[in-house]
Amino acid sequence: MNEPLMSPQTKTPEGRKRVEEFLEWACARVRGLDPNHPRTIGAAGGVDGAEPWVGLQDVISCHYYKPDPRKVRKELARLGELSRRIGKPVLMSECGKPGTGQSYEMVIAQLQEAGIGWYLWELMIAKTIFNRMTGLIYPDGSCRRRASVAAVAGVPERELEGFPQKPDEEGVPLGGGKVE
Repeated sequence: MNEPLMSPQTKTPEGRKRVEEFLEWACARVRGLDPNHPRTIGAAGGVDGAEPWVGLQDVISCHYYKPDPRKVRKELARLGELSRRIGKPVLMSECGKPGTGQSYEMVIAQLQEAGIGWYLWELMIAKTIFNRMTGLIYPDGSCRRRASVAAVAGVPERELEGFPQKPDEEGVPLGGGKVE
């Protein structure tokens, strides 16, 4: 289950109990079918979203989209502390959301500095409900920001000078303002 605490069912104690029971059943079932591969649950909200399920997972996976670099740094420190405390690896499995102001460049640099593994939720800018929020590359091969592509690829931006850049309203934070 992705983002269990985002389920409308968790708004009531009975619904939360059903979600918890489902997660316990599903994780045990997956372990029974394949004991050789690690289990995880993608949790929205960073450490606070992931912590209730740490006992069910082999790898802690969380999502964090805050745009403020200070808040990101603080959350990554908390995530590292959680990893040390419970002795399990952690991944930031959803991050980078220019539509709300979290630039790929900022969050990837901080993840690397913190030594936390990561992967992105959506690289392509497709015709989905999320195209205003996330994504790097348009179907025509152009990108919103070369700096973002360079950060993800782990190369200096100058290596991508020929890569067409097409910033537009989809790359601007929804609340207005400027993408970092």
